[in-house]
Amino acid sequence: MSVFLKVKAKSLAAEAAIIRIEERKQLKRPLEKRRFYDLLRDHRIKVVRSAARDTHLARMYLKGRDYRAVERTARETPDVDAIMRMVWMYGVHAGKPYADELKALRTWLGIKESA
Repeated sequence: MSVFLKVKAKSLAAEAAIIRIEERKQLKRPLEKRRFYDLLRDHRIKVVRSAARDTHLARMYLKGRDYRAVERTARETPDVDAIMRMVWMYGVHAGKPYADELKALRTWLGIKESA
C-alpha cells in the first residue's frame, strides 16, 4: 500500500473539515452576505467527497481488500479512470501492462467489460 495515498486521504478529510468550518461561518452572516456558502458546500460534496471515495477505493484495491467489504451500499458507480490513475501512479505493478491492471480493477469493482 502506498503511504502517499494514505496522506492524500488524510488531507482530503482535513479539507472537508476546514470547508465545513467555513460553511458554518457563512451561515452566521446575514442572508444577503452569504455568497460563498453554496460554492463551498458544492465543492465539499461534489469534488472533495468523490476524490476521497476514489482515493479510499484505490487504497483498498492496492491492499487487496474485497470491494464488497469496502463498499457495501454504493449509489453511484465509482470513477474508474480516477481510481486507475492513482493505482497506476502509486501502486506496484511488477511489469503488469496498464490494460491488464485496468481489467483487474474493473473486475474488482464488478464492472462488466463493454463490448
